[in-house]
Parts: sequence; C-alpha cells; structure tokens
Amino acid sequence: MSTKKRHRATAIIYKDEKFLIFRRVKPNAEYFVFPGGGMNDGETIEQALLREVNEELSLNVLKYDYLFTISDLKINNSAINYSEDDQDHHYFLITDFCGVPELGGPEKESVDENNQYFIEWHTFNQLNCIKNIYPGDIVSRLFGSIVK
Repeated sequence: MSTKKRHRATAIIYKDEKFLIFRRVKPNAEYFVFPGGGMNDGETIEQALLREVNEELSLNVLKYDYLFTISDLKINNSAINYSEDDQDHHYFLITDFCGVPELGGPEKESVDENNQYFIEWHTFNQLNCIKNIYPGDIVSRLFGSIVK
C-alpha cells in the first residue's frame, strides 16, 4: 500500500531586509519555522501558498517567486508534529503583499498556554544565528537563493 506524499507550501516573506518567521513555544520546545502548510486535494502548490499565507497571517499575496523544493524532507524532532515523515517542501519568496501580519486560522484557534505562535521579523544575519530553526539548513539554502 502506497501512501500519498505530502506537499507543503512554505512562504519566505521578505520586507525591509527582514524575513517573517514563526517562533513556536511549547512546554517541551521552542523553535522557528517559516509559515505555510499542506496542499489540499484538488489544489496546486501555488494555491496552497496563497491560502496558507492568508489563513495564517491575514495577508493577501501580490507577488511571489518559486525558490526551490526540498524533497523527502524528514524532521526528526518530536516537538515538531508533522503527520508524515517524508514531505516535499516547496519554498516561495513573497516580496509584495497587502495587509499587516496577524495570526489567524487554525494557528490562532490552537493558541493556549501550551501552544504559542509569535510572528517575528529577522534579518538574514539574525536567522543565521538561530540554532533551533527548521529545517536546519534552510538559512544556507536561502543565502544561495535570495541573498546576493
């Protein structure tokens, strides 16, 4: 029996030389991830990107560019609860959007004292100093794709 591979659209939102990232705080862990989520049935990865950014951050994307895909990504950390081990993460650079980032959707609904999301803006150099960012090599991949 084959399982359907999960595809995740990941938003690299860049404005004023800073990147938007979620800081997640749980009782057993604190870590950083870029916003995004899985593709729904019948949805393209680009549609998933636009939907996820709107749901999670209340933003309307005006411009995006495909950056790269990390295939068969495995996250081996019990604090990060992905439902499948193998996923393809598709990264998109967003440089133009409408709205002010505000937590929304399922993320906002799931916030409590044991599950918190914080929207933060960091420069590339600040991201490079974060040790608990997932996936672990994302900053070096971004450097090769974005920072010239």
